[in-house]
Amino acid sequence: MLLSPAVAMRKFLWCLASWAAIGGLAMSARAAVVTVGDVPNAPPAGGGAVSGTFTVGEDNYGSVSVTGGDAISSTGRAILGENDAAFGVITLAGFGSDWTINTSSSDLHIGEGGRGTLDVTAAAVVTVPDNTILGVDSTGHGTLNIAGQGSLLLTGDDMFVGSAGIGAVTVANGGTAISDTLIIGDLASGQGIVTVSDVLTQWTVDNVTVGDAGAGRLEIDSAARMFSSGLAVGVTAGSTGMVEVSGVGSLLNVGAVQIGTSGAATLSVSDGARIVTTGAVSVATNAAGMGTIVVSGAGSRLNVTGALNTSAGEGWITVADAGVIVTTAASTISPTGRVTLDGGRWETSAATNAALSVGGLLQGAGVVDVQGITLTATTATRGRLAAAAGQQLLATGRVTNNGGLIDLDGGTLETGSLLDNTGQIAARNGAVLRIGATGLENNSTAQLAVTSGTVDVFGDVSNNAGAEIVVAGGGVGVFHDAVDNAGTIFVSSSSEIVLLDDLSFASTSTLALQLGANQAFGLVSVGGTAALSGALEVSLAGNFSAQLGETIEVLRAGDGITGAFTSTALPSLGGGLSLDVQYTGDSVMLAVVQGLPGDFDGDGTVNGNDLSVWQSAYGTSGLGDADGDDDSDGSDFLLWQRQFGSAASTRAAAAPVPEPSSVVQLLVLLAAAAIARRRI
Repeated sequence: MLLSPAVAMRKFLWCLASWAAIGGLAMSARAAVVTVGDVPNAPPAGGGAVSGTFTVGEDNYGSVSVTGGDAISSTGRAILGENDAAFGVITLAGFGSDWTINTSSSDLHIGEGGRGTLDVTAAAVVTVPDNTILGVDSTGHGTLNIAGQGSLLLTGDDMFVGSAGIGAVTVANGGTAISDTLIIGDLASGQGIVTVSDVLTQWTVDNVTVGDAGAGRLEIDSAARMFSSGLAVGVTAGSTGMVEVSGVGSLLNVGAVQIGTSGAATLSVSDGARIVTTGAVSVATNAAGMGTIVVSGAGSRLNVTGALNTSAGEGWITVADAGVIVTTAASTISPTGRVTLDGGRWETSAATNAALSVGGLLQGAGVVDVQGITLTATTATRGRLAAAAGQQLLATGRVTNNGGLIDLDGGTLETGSLLDNTGQIAARNGAVLRIGATGLENNSTAQLAVTSGTVDVFGDVSNNAGAEIVVAGGGVGVFHDAVDNAGTIFVSSSSEIVLLDDLSFASTSTLALQLGANQAFGLVSVGGTAALSGALEVSLAGNFSAQLGETIEVLRAGDGITGAFTSTALPSLGGGLSLDVQYTGDSVMLAVVQGLPGDFDGDGTVNGNDLSVWQSAYGTSGLGDADGDDDSDGSDFLLWQRQFGSAASTRAAAAPVPEPSSVVQLLVLLAAAAIARRRI
């Protein structure tokens, strides 16, 4: 049967004492209790009890040294360094050189108003049944050192390190501390530091607070260990707290953890240390809270039983240099939260596609080994996933973008499963999007945008109805696998979309291309087969100019073209010119041809739709220009009237003006009404 640390230590001390009592342990020397200076109620020289208040250093310097196995005890409150100018020191050194406070309601004050120091070394033991307070008043400065194997602090109630003043506790070289609640940096003026260091050093405590209202710091290093049922760091507004666990073998084993409840707090795990929790971890619980967690270095781990969540305040989590965070429940990064991976790893065993729900920011280079990441959005915020140049972010499971932003500025995002996008993906400057076997589902209202440079997309892409793929800003989007388009693909002037596999268009799809000056045309290059359907929309950018007889290739397919676009929307070129869509076995071209006067919408026929264009453009733009003078006026209307009912295949260059039919008469009346309205 394993014994608790406290029971084991007590048994060890009892065995040694029994052995000494029967002569088995020879004491090399037997020293006295030595008292120096200002000690009003001094203990007996050979050890023994002190009745009433035990003060060492009431107004001046005073010290008590206990060595060689001579134990002392006291019945009242004990004070080391009572008043401002006082300095009180008690030294306990050696096995049996113990100090016990016997009354259950008696406190130990180290540095009440002055300076106080208690040193416990070489298997000595100090026992305090009630509170132990270091730095009691704002002028107080208390120090407690527990050093050496067998050296022990037993305190039965709360321990305050830096209550209103300054307190420092060191447990090292195999020393042990057992206490109830530990509060480091208690009141607003309090400053406390606790250091637990070295192999075999251990502190067992009920609950730990670092920075309650003051400033606190807890350091666990060099293979030391601390066990606690709870940890709170940076509790109230204005408080600051820092917990650092460092070095191989160093361990903080704790229950539930709160980092930056309403104050500023940092939790750091480095150089192979571990923090293991048996409860959830909450970061920046309230709006005023600022919580930071850093896990860095090979072997460094934060193992959380439960969730690791950021809340209303600013919660920043960094996992770097092969550090690892492991959780067992789905975790949430709030809109004010941030997770940065710098060669680190986040793992969870939570079996859900929202194992890591991000309403804030997930960025950097590293691995997120979870079943699913979900980006969330509100009316005011949206979750973001970002990778900059030189950064590679691997999500081993599914990524669901529910209204968030995936921002790849030269970085790489790789997913092990489906990328389900109902938000925005912005990629540029050498970014790489590498999607798992199930590919990218670009859903209604979603956008995948390539805005500059070359961007590579690996994995099948389904651009569903209502979704958009945009290649703009002179960028080149290279799609290495098949693309099925039921939504919109838009390619701006000077930009190009390259599809190394097949491209198919559904009846609901649109291919939108932009023509610019100096041969700056939006271009679609397909390595496989292009199966055409849906709409082709062409727009003009900049100072585009065309020459009669010019042919512009806008789509080419290495393995040929099947089908055709079922509708086209072509711009008016002016100057009596228009565009005509032409097909070959492996390309789609726009030919600059002599235009049909009055065909303002470029659909190859002159009808009422063209009159609507002219009405909207009358007196304001050249969209209703039929005579090549770059405006829309009555002359253009007359040309429209002459050509009404004509089609590109039957138009005549100099046809006589026909008698207006009843339909034309009605349209003329509508045109007149439009002109009249503009003149009012």
